Amino acid sequence: MHNYYFDTNGFQDTQEKRDETGNGIGGFKLANTLRAALLSGGFDCEEVFAEDYGRAFTATLDDTSYLVTASVDPNENA
Repeated sequence: MHNYYFDTNGFQDTQEKRDETGNGIGGFKLANTLRAALLSGGFDCEEVFAEDYGRAFTATLDDTSYLVTASVDPNENA
């Protein structure tokens, strides 16, 4: 498992999108940005879906599948 952490305000979701996770954690914009990059790199990707920790999707290349997850601190001043 690989975890990446970075500070930016560039992926803040709307309140409506954060509410879809059930606990206000963002990740919709970040997950869709990652998905687009993986698609352009030749991966097959499922649609992004809400989880209690943010967003997730499955990306597959050749015979290997990866669960890609994204969480964004809901505090817009973070």
